[in-house]
Amino acid sequence: MTATMGLDVGVVNITYLDRPEQPVYDFLWAVAQALVAFMGFPGEAKDKIRFFFDGKLSSEAGDLSYKEIYKPGLDAAQLLLPACIYEGLTSRVNQDNQDKAEFDWLDYARLHLLWLAGELLRMKYTVPRAALFDKSLAQRLIHSVDDWLGPLYLVARFSIADAAQRAKEEGKYRGHRDFFRSPANCPLMKSNLPHALSFAKLTGSDTLAKLPNLS
Repeated sequence: MTATMGLDVGVVNITYLDRPEQPVYDFLWAVAQALVAFMGFPGEAKDKIRFFFDGKLSSEAGDLSYKEIYKPGLDAAQLLLPACIYEGLTSRVNQDNQDKAEFDWLDYARLHLLWLAGELLRMKYTVPRAALFDKSLAQRLIHSVDDWLGPLYLVARFSIADAAQRAKEEGKYRGHRDFFRSPANCPLMKSNLPHALSFAKLTGSDTLAKLPNLS
């Protein structure tokens, strides 16, 4: 399949590519927003993505330059991996919204779930922060996303829920929107990942087991 703007991703089936009625601008915006969150800037991806398009996004988390990402040699799969993961996470969020009233914050956390799923992938494959995954790995992850995304979603959700609960206990939680907009809350979410992984193992789930191995 060939995506809009000539982005060749082989036979990848991703719904962003199957919406001819969606304007090209919206397509590129959605891909970039997912990419920015995946690179470690989930709050900024929600509210400050225009700065990335203007050249550079700066925040407490650091800087992310448009030209350092969109440069010669970039493969479509490297761009589309975050969008593919985001789409899968969104379907899980929508399901949890229907079934579990206690997760009423999930709509605000979609980009943070994507970021934490990315952090788990970086743990597995030792990919540095704010670095793109190489073409071959990105393609393999896209092709197998339905096999491995579910356990990563549960760990990311646990990590965020625990961070939110601790903020509430400390009197620092001022609502869903404020909590997820603040980059100051991201370190706590990320620091919860090892505990969440350990808890998942205790319940019989090896979160990273279904991820493709490098060969």
